[in-house]
Amino acid sequence: PLGKIELSIIYLGIITAIAYTFFIYLIEKAGAVFASNVGYVVTISGVIWGIILFNEIHSYWVWLSLITMIIGLFLVSPRNINKI
Repeated sequence: PLGKIELSIIYLGIITAIAYTFFIYLIEKAGAVFASNVGYVVTISGVIWGIILFNEIHSYWVWLSLITMIIGLFLVSPRNINKI
């Protein structure tokens, strides 16, 4: 019988396969430049999860960098798919 650890590894594999499938789809539909912003979203999500799960406290430099990253994300827009 599979235990919690084995099941968590299987579920993690399934989730990763789905995430990569959506990432490849995003590259195809929106372009590589827009899809590369996923790295920034992952970083911001990691900071938020660290605060929620581990009660991390960050300096104002971290918050300033996150705000700068968010502004950069808003400046990049996907290409117009209808023109293709």
